[in-house]
Amino acid sequence: MDEKRAKGLCYWCNKRYSPGHQCQRRQLYRIECIEEGIEEQESGSLEDDDQVLLTIGNLAQISTNAICSLMVPNVKTMRIHGQIDRRVFSILVDCGSSHNFLHLNMVRKFGLRTVQVAPVKVVVADRNSLTTTTLCPGFQWRMQGQEFEGDVLVLPVFGCEVVLGMQWLSTLGDVKWNFADLKMEFVQRGKKVVLRGSRQHPVQVVSKKQMQKLLNKPEQIESAQLCLVTAENDHGEMIANYTTVEPDVKVTPYKHQLDLLLLKYHEVFDEPVELPHARMHDHRIYLKEGTQHINVRPYRYPVFQKGEIQRLVTEMELNKATVKDKFPIPLMEELFDELFGAVIFTKLDLRSGYHQIRIHTGDIAKTAFRTHDGHYEFMVMPFGLTNAPSTFQSLMNDIFRPFLRKFLLVFFDDILIYSKSWDEHLQHLTKVFDTLRQHQLKVKKTKCSFAIEQIEYLGHLILTDGVSADP
Repeated sequence: MDEKRAKGLCYWCNKRYSPGHQCQRRQLYRIECIEEGIEEQESGSLEDDDQVLLTIGNLAQISTNAICSLMVPNVKTMRIHGQIDRRVFSILVDCGSSHNFLHLNMVRKFGLRTVQVAPVKVVVADRNSLTTTTLCPGFQWRMQGQEFEGDVLVLPVFGCEVVLGMQWLSTLGDVKWNFADLKMEFVQRGKKVVLRGSRQHPVQVVSKKQMQKLLNKPEQIESAQLCLVTAENDHGEMIANYTTVEPDVKVTPYKHQLDLLLLKYHEVFDEPVELPHARMHDHRIYLKEGTQHINVRPYRYPVFQKGEIQRLVTEMELNKATVKDKFPIPLMEELFDELFGAVIFTKLDLRSGYHQIRIHTGDIAKTAFRTHDGHYEFMVMPFGLTNAPSTFQSLMNDIFRPFLRKFLLVFFDDILIYSKSWDEHLQHLTKVFDTLRQHQLKVKKTKCSFAIEQIEYLGHLILTDGVSADP
C-alpha cells in the first residue's frame, strides 16, 4: 500500500491515480458498522477430535450475490433474520453457493469456536477465488422460531453475515419454494416449517451529508453499499458515476439536465493532483536593469496559507525589482453593461486560480526564499507577486476570447455566464466547460452557483431586471 501511495498508483488496478479515476476492473465497496468493544477471539487449534471436520474437500463455490450482496432493483433474494441469544444477524439463503459461509465478524461478535482446516479454495461466480482455512463446526442459530445447526466456513461475505448454501439446503429433503412470495416450506423432525424472506426496502441514493449522519448512528444501519449509479442522457448514452450537485451548491429548477452536464465535465471540478501543465501564459518575471540574479538549487515549495505566501513574497523583495506590466484590468461598470436582457446566470470560481499557472522555467530561481529548513522556490504563481493579476487576466482573456461580452464575463478567477433562456444557457455552459477542460483549469464546485435568476457577483446583486449593490 505504502509503495503504491508513494508512486501515485491505484491500489486496485496499479494504474496512475487521480481524482475521478475509474478502474478498468471496477470494484464494489460496502461500509459495515461493527459494534465497539468486540474483541477478536483466537481460533481454536486443530485437535485430533476435529479430524472428522476435514471431509469438506478443498473446493467450494459461492455466488457473486453472496460475496458482494448486490442490491438489484426488482430482483428478490431470500434474506432472513437469524438469532443467537436474542442478538439478530442477517442470513442469505442462496442455492448458487455450494457451502455455508459465515463472516469473520460473527466469530468475534459471538465468540464462536473455530478450527483450522486444510486450505479450501472458494470459487466466486465471476471467476475470482478466495481461500479459507477456518471452519466453525456445529454452528447453532434460530430462524423464525426454529432451531438449526450446521458447519460453516469462515469467509468475508458482505451485506449478510451468514450464507446458507446447498450444503444446508440438501439436508432439508423436499422443499417447496415460492420465489415470488419469498416463502419456503419443508419438514424438519416431522414438523412442517415455513420460512419467509424479509421484506426488502427499495434502494435509495443518499447524499454524502445523509451518509455521515447515518454513520454517526450505527444502530440505524446494518450495512451500506457503495456502487455506481447509472443515468441515461438525451442521446441514449449510459453515463456512469452519476453524482448530483453537492447540497451546499446553489441549484436550479433545471437540476436534472444540470446534473448530467456537470457529470459529463466532472474532471473540471476535480482537485489538482499535480503541477499545472506549461502554457504560453506561464508567468514571466522581468527584472529591472542592474538587479542581481538569484542562484539557488531548485526546491518545490511547501504548502502555505495564502497570507503566509504573500508575506514570503513581500520579504524576498522580488516585487521591488520587477518591471511592472501595464496589462489593462476590466472595469466592473463596463462589465455590467453587457448583462442587459439576461435572465439566467451561472457563476464559476476557479480553485486557487493563481496556483493553476506555472512560473516560467527560466524565472523559477528568481522566486527563491529562505526558511529555517533551507531555500525554496515557487513552481506556481504565488499570491501577492507583482504582475500576477495581469498574467492571470491575460490567460482568461485569451482562452475565453470567443465568448467575452457575448455570454461571458471574466474578472480574474470569477467567471459569470449569462443567457436569455435555459436552452441557450445549456449551450453556453457546455462551451465554457469545454474550454476549461481543454486548458486543464479546475473549478471549485462549492463556491459556484448554477443556473439561477439572481446572483451575487463582484459585490453586486445581479437580477433579471438590473444590477444593484449587494446589501
